Amino acid sequence: MAHGRCGGLPQTRVYQTRSYDARNRLQTLSFPDGNGNQSWTYTADGLPSTVTTSNSGNSVTNTYAYNKRRLLTGEAMTADALQSWSIGYTYNALAQVIS
Repeated sequence: MAHGRCGGLPQTRVYQTRSYDARNRLQTLSFPDGNGNQSWTYTADGLPSTVTTSNSGNSVTNTYAYNKRRLLTGEAMTADALQSWSIGYTYNALAQVIS
C-alpha cells in the first residue's frame, strides 16, 4: 500500500476486486478488509433485484421491485434479517414520480 501526506493526513490506497456475470453486470465487489463487500442479483431483464452489503459481520440487503413498464416501484432494506424498512413509488401516465 502506498502512503502519502496531503494536508497533514495520511493517505491510504484501497483496492477492490470486482467480478461480472456473463452479461457484464457487476456480480461482486470485494475489499481487502471485508467491509463494504457486495453481491448483486438481477431480474431476468437485467434490472437490479438485490444488493447485499457486508460490514464487520453484519449484512444489509436492499431489494428492488418494478412495474410492467420496468419503473422502480419499491425498495426495501433489511438489516441482518431482523429489521426492515421500505419505500414505494407511484407514477403518472407520463412515468413521472407522483408519490
